[in-house]
Amino acid sequence: EIWRFFSQYSLDQLANVDETPKKESVKIYPNPSEGRVNVLLSNANNATLTVVDAIGRKVYSSSINNDGVSLELTKNGVYFFHIESNGDLIIRKVIIK
Repeated sequence: EIWRFFSQYSLDQLANVDETPKKESVKIYPNPSEGRVNVLLSNANNATLTVVDAIGRKVYSSSINNDGVSLELTKNGVYFFHIESNGDLIIRKVIIK
């Protein structure tokens, strides 16, 4: 029954996501880090950076531009950096040790 449902779709009908340009436009370093994290963007106009911890709590949010931003995260753990720029959402995992 379920196979009949999915067989009506082909793989070429699925959304194609090209991550290559996005990966090159964001640099987050060092990773892992001991607290200080730098975020650099290229070709970013009115980008928004939101940092959430491993359980989804927002720990930082700000607008950023091509100059980037430097953050100090004081608690060890895994953080997710959400960068929204030019209609794209890029998510990167950063480890603070």
